[in-house]
Amino acid sequence: MMGLVAVLIAGTIGVILGIISGYYRRIDIYIMQVMDILLAFPSLLLAIAIIAVLGVGLTNAMIAVIFPAN
Repeated sequence: MMGLVAVLIAGTIGVILGIISGYYRRIDIYIMQVMDILLAFPSLLLAIAIIAVLGVGLTNAMIAVIFPAN
C-alpha cells in the first residue's frame, strides 16, 4: 500500500511540475535546477537522510520514497 501511495503522489507532483514548466518558461529553469540537485544524490542515500531528519514512521517513509523518485 505504501508503494502505491508513493507512486501516486510522485506521479501527481511530476505532472503538476510538468504543466507548470510547460506553461511558464521562466519557472522551468528553476524547476530543472532543483531536479539537477536532487538527481545528483544517490536515491538510497537521500532516502536515508530524509528518514534521519524526519524520524521513523510510515508517513516519513512515504516522504522518503517520494522525493528521490521525482
